[in-house]
Amino acid sequence: MRIPFTIAALIASFVAVQLSLVLFPDYERALLFHFALFPARVLGDAPLAGQSLLGVLNLLSYGWLHGGWGHCAINSLWLLAFGTPLARRMGALRFLIFYCACVVLAGLGQVLVSSDAMQVVPIIGASGGVAACMGGALRFAFIYRGADNDGNTPLLPLRDIPRTRPVLMFILIWVIFNVVFGLTAPLLGQGEVGSIAWQAHLVGFFAGLCLLRWFDAPPRSPSGGPGQVPYGQWRQ
Repeated sequence: MRIPFTIAALIASFVAVQLSLVLFPDYERALLFHFALFPARVLGDAPLAGQSLLGVLNLLSYGWLHGGWGHCAINSLWLLAFGTPLARRMGALRFLIFYCACVVLAGLGQVLVSSDAMQVVPIIGASGGVAACMGGALRFAFIYRGADNDGNTPLLPLRDIPRTRPVLMFILIWVIFNVVFGLTAPLLGQGEVGSIAWQAHLVGFFAGLCLLRWFDAPPRSPSGGPGQVPYGQWRQ
């Protein structure tokens, strides 16, 4: 399977950042402080008041930090699985803009629902962006199996999701799993360290599911050029 350049570059950047944390442990705290996402910083609350501009930048930068090699590997594998069909369909630039936009929305969603106790707890990880890829891919990759996912297959309309049993079941299972796992993980961990940003997962997933249409490449005609030719009218 040929990996799209954008996917390979994103995974390489995840690995590079994680490697820098390992090679330069003395700077780990500084990197987390400046590039992780802190709700208090975004909202301008104490003790990080006056850092709102950095907080806005952190809505994107947090997606390149991970809590260890395991965290980095899991997100990289899921990005490879769900980001690949999207990148092939959308093209490099469209996919990168889509991915970054969903990372920002996922982080913002997590910030807005964070409790007072979580205001200065760093949020890190690419899970929100990866979940967005999962939500986006759900609108075509699981419906038209065996077809080319290169822009020729039509997107499943949002209004048809309640009538499409496999997609609806996937969404319900995904939501239930994240809510249950997110609420029980702190009980298994130690204080805030055991917390899971499950709200960011959900926001990212539904952002990808709903926003894909705005970033999707125009369908191609039988000649290979762009055109509004319904898939079923010409594909044999």
